[in-house]
Amino acid sequence: MLFLDQAGQVGGKIAILGIVTDISEYKLENILTRSEEKYLKLLEGSKDGVYGIKGDEFIYVNTHATVSMTFPIK
Repeated sequence: MLFLDQAGQVGGKIAILGIVTDISEYKLENILTRSEEKYLKLLEGSKDGVYGIKGDEFIYVNTHATVSMTFPIK
């Protein structure tokens, strides 16, 4: 951007205008989402039964585990 003096001549000042957007949170969220999707594909594609337990509750059970344990997923 050039500034003009009263005579309409370039006054010797130059300014730069820019816009900055912080995308670090978006990038992190995107990386985590893709990682989770890969992990779930790996678990669901496994021919082994895979499950996770927290306390006395199943928090994750893949499809093969439900077949081999003969109980349905809620």
